Amino acid sequence: MLAFFQFIDELLSYVGSTGASLMILGDVNINMTSQDTDAREFNDLITQYACVNLITIPTRVTAETATTLDICLTNLEEKYTASGVFTENISDHLPIYCLSSVSKRKQKNTNELYFFREINSESLAKFYSLIERADWNAECSECSADVAYSTFLNKFKKCYDEAFPLKRANPRKKKQRKPWVTSDMYKRISDKNKTYHAFIQTRDINLLHEFKKKRNKLNSELKKAKRMYYLGKFESIYDDQRKLWETINDMSNRKQKDILIEEFLLQDKIVTCKEAADKMNQHFINVGKYLLVQVNSSGENLSIDSLMDSIVLFPVSPSEIDEIIKTLKNDSVAGEDDIKPQPIKYVASIITPVLSIKCYKAEFFQTNLKLPEFILSTKEGK
Repeated sequence: MLAFFQFIDELLSYVGSTGASLMILGDVNINMTSQDTDAREFNDLITQYACVNLITIPTRVTAETATTLDICLTNLEEKYTASGVFTENISDHLPIYCLSSVSKRKQKNTNELYFFREINSESLAKFYSLIERADWNAECSECSADVAYSTFLNKFKKCYDEAFPLKRANPRKKKQRKPWVTSDMYKRISDKNKTYHAFIQTRDINLLHEFKKKRNKLNSELKKAKRMYYLGKFESIYDDQRKLWETINDMSNRKQKDILIEEFLLQDKIVTCKEAADKMNQHFINVGKYLLVQVNSSGENLSIDSLMDSIVLFPVSPSEIDEIIKTLKNDSVAGEDDIKPQPIKYVASIITPVLSIKCYKAEFFQTNLKLPEFILSTKEGK
């Protein structure tokens, strides 16, 4: 204990000399509400440096004892702090907390609005019905492919907006609930916690027994639910090594660490990144004179097969367009036209005959399809 007091003395002395704010929360294994020697010495020590312990109620409660072993030590004024004890059964000690209004956080932008389209079985069925009832004769008889596609797209988007109207998303806090915790289990967790709170307030031994019974049964069911959740997850990704390892790392709480390479082995010699970069620069600066030696200087004419002056595009059939649509992924983001792939795939049997008539039989590419596309390249080449 002497070494601990000496450490606290040196720490508080350093904080006092720098004028820094201090807040320490933890278990000191000293009953701060008792009058024994260790408690008195610790209180005298922190008072010497104008610090105070904000936790004054028991933090370890059993059927026989109630002790204050956890502290919140700070040199901030009490009017700028709010502290207390949670009656939660996380461990044999009750959790403690301390909040301070000294440092102000940057306020979040509350003016941001988010919208979404609700795509489910009902809205998809409505969309299919709208597309099915729409009259596509004008698009099929139009001579200009550009006009035909523009008319088709406008009519298609009108049905799309009616079936999947934009809805404003309500800002919600992220749920911390695990995916295997059902709503029923969540209610039982709340009920278990209420029983524990009641025991802390009344010290009724019957409530303690009831709490332990609920806790043990619930823990057993939570473990079983977690096991079944991951079993189902592994069954669906067993042939995808990347997702398999992502799941394993998620289960083991392992996070990928970025490793900074400062040096590596090159031609049996350890070199730094700067040296390697200089070598590469020298190579590309001087590579021209080495390549020049290999150039054919005999004067002989080289025969190079030229490309054809023209190319021929064959009309696309409905089945080809249908196959292309099937390759779209449902979870892909919407494009420039704000249309998701899933509804397109749902009505593919109706729209493919319309698209195949004009879209790829014209001598030019439709203006509405001349859009820039950015593709992210990953290490897998996708």
